[in-house]
Amino acid sequence: MINCEECNHKFTFFDRLKSIFTGKLKCKNCSSKYVPRANFNRFLYFFLVIFLNNSYIISSNYFNISYFGVNSFDKKLFLSIVIFLILLPSYDLFFYRFNHYKKVD
Repeated sequence: MINCEECNHKFTFFDRLKSIFTGKLKCKNCSSKYVPRANFNRFLYFFLVIFLNNSYIISSNYFNISYFGVNSFDKKLFLSIVIFLILLPSYDLFFYRFNHYKKVD
């Protein structure tokens, strides 16, 4: 969703950034609130991020592969969590055209 359905106001990057923390996309002009609907694209993105991140951590530990130059499991786990926290919100920021929203009263 690029524009508000009520007043056709274009949502900015900062509006989307706020929506990650509040869970709602709010229009500045008409104060309409929208929440993201669950869809297959969203599920697929989250599944791939979780699966690939965890499988790489497990396989790098099993085969003793360096993970971004880090060899200990604790540091690999911490780095994996940081990458995870960066990649999950990126769907709402960059792939917003695939998001479907419904209006909340």
